[in-house]
Amino acid sequence: MTTTKVTVVGYGAMGSGMAQRLASLPQFVVNVYDVRPAQIQAFQSFKHALDPAIHPATTDTSLTLTETARDSDIVVICVLNDKQCDSVLSDIVPSYSATDEDIIAPTPSTSSLPVTSIVVTATVPPSYTKKLPNRMLSAFQKSESNSRQFNIIDSPISGGPVRSAEGSLTIMASAPPTHMSHALPTLAAMSNAVPGSGGLTICGDFVGAGMIVKICHQLIAGCNLVAAAEGFTLAKKMGVLNDALKEVCFGGAANSTMMRLRGERIEAVLNDPSVNPPTMSSCNVWTKDLGIVKSLWEEANAEDQKSDSGGVGRLISAALETFQVAAKNLNLGNEDDSTLVKLYDSATAPPVTSIDVSQEPVHSVTLHNKFAKVLVVRFAEGHETQIHRHSVDSFYFFLSPPIVCGEVGGGASSLRGIKALNTKYGQDGKIESIGFEEMDYGECRMGDHCTTELVHKIKCVESGSGLGMFCVDIEFLQAAPASRPLPTQKPSMTLIKERPKANIYQIVIAPSSSFTFDFDNFYILLTKVGGEVAVTKNSATWPITTDPADSSWIEPGSVFDWKNNNASTDIEVFMLVWKN
Repeated sequence: MTTTKVTVVGYGAMGSGMAQRLASLPQFVVNVYDVRPAQIQAFQSFKHALDPAIHPATTDTSLTLTETARDSDIVVICVLNDKQCDSVLSDIVPSYSATDEDIIAPTPSTSSLPVTSIVVTATVPPSYTKKLPNRMLSAFQKSESNSRQFNIIDSPISGGPVRSAEGSLTIMASAPPTHMSHALPTLAAMSNAVPGSGGLTICGDFVGAGMIVKICHQLIAGCNLVAAAEGFTLAKKMGVLNDALKEVCFGGAANSTMMRLRGERIEAVLNDPSVNPPTMSSCNVWTKDLGIVKSLWEEANAEDQKSDSGGVGRLISAALETFQVAAKNLNLGNEDDSTLVKLYDSATAPPVTSIDVSQEPVHSVTLHNKFAKVLVVRFAEGHETQIHRHSVDSFYFFLSPPIVCGEVGGGASSLRGIKALNTKYGQDGKIESIGFEEMDYGECRMGDHCTTELVHKIKCVESGSGLGMFCVDIEFLQAAPASRPLPTQKPSMTLIKERPKANIYQIVIAPSSSFTFDFDNFYILLTKVGGEVAVTKNSATWPITTDPADSSWIEPGSVFDWKNNNASTDIEVFMLVWKN
């Protein structure tokens, strides 16, 4: 009987099952390599138990990856990401380079050389997978002595450790037909053992097609998992986490493979927060996979994202952020993905510590007196603040440029606010809410934080031209010392907010026009749209340049003029007037 020599690289939750399945079949001779010697020893013990006569007991782990994989017919790469995959390829393919994608010359004939099919099972970006065939050819052309031809078989997998061990994985394979035929018997042995479960699907004749199918699969599966976690959490909070719920979920339209595989484990964690099920698939894996999903979605929908209605993967973003928060805030990254439910349960979520807003790195204090503190907040798209607290009443002014969307109905482009993910914490230090918010350009908000502190962190998810978050936080520290009448409104001056402690006005000064500030009040001037200004006070005139977020504290009795010296742009300022 002809045997196939297989090397499995990565003896983890999935790789161990595949290696054991193939080793139990007589047509395969299987070796494994793992950076952890204990994993290699575990497989050696498994083979010895299968047939002590053929596989004597040993604890030798001295062989390198290059030595282990030498002359293999099949190399199955079962690692976490593309960087680890490159590391493996560098050890088994002579002259392989992770940065070399150009074919130097016409491909030489390799028909007389023995073939090694490299089966890539890791979920990696399709853009990475598509580069591998050219890298193989380039490595072949650079090598001075080629003894084998290396072909890439794109073969992402799904099914979990149990199905991996029983040979019933779902495999989404793609490669040119002549290359695929060499790997088919091995792929079939890992996927077709149980009728009606798993199976091998040929997704295309080019490397990358299988990975695209897997990414679409992960989008649906990941959102199913988050939905199951939230559904079971809601059931527990409402007192119906019982057999009747499971009967309906497992038997009705909500049923899915994800529901069947995770439902019991999710229930176990909800009923006993101390339970940590064995890690079948970790939260970190989902963070990685859904990050790839999001990138592929954005690539595929680049044009549609210019409009208000298209191109935004809403479920993708929500599911990805959910796993990111679970991994980062609750330290669940390496735990089984069913522990995601701890994110929703105040009994299981560990408390967090916070810093005062003035200590948060992206909050810069630009003005501070006994009445007010002004903090300018700027950070890039994708950045997240540290967890911080607001303990006094505050006024927020959002100055981020708006997001310009595509033409609507054949007319002009539309504008919408930037998008941020706001994670709020209760007084017990546990997560209270997580939600997306939009902040419009020029929008003003007031936060009543004296009654209840605001403890939160905020991440800029989407912004105009990618410029990130730009806002001003003005803290109200003390009321005006005496009662004074509110300002009399003038032309080009509009009252936009009335609050118990202060009123907010917006003043627009047209080019070449002037505005006299002669209000008998305590107030802050905050620039929204700046430029060149001529200031006149006590018969003296001097030029200034005012920029967005510039602020000044003005007290009663101060009278001065601003003249807009811009050629064509209005000067716009907010006036925040203190009340007694």
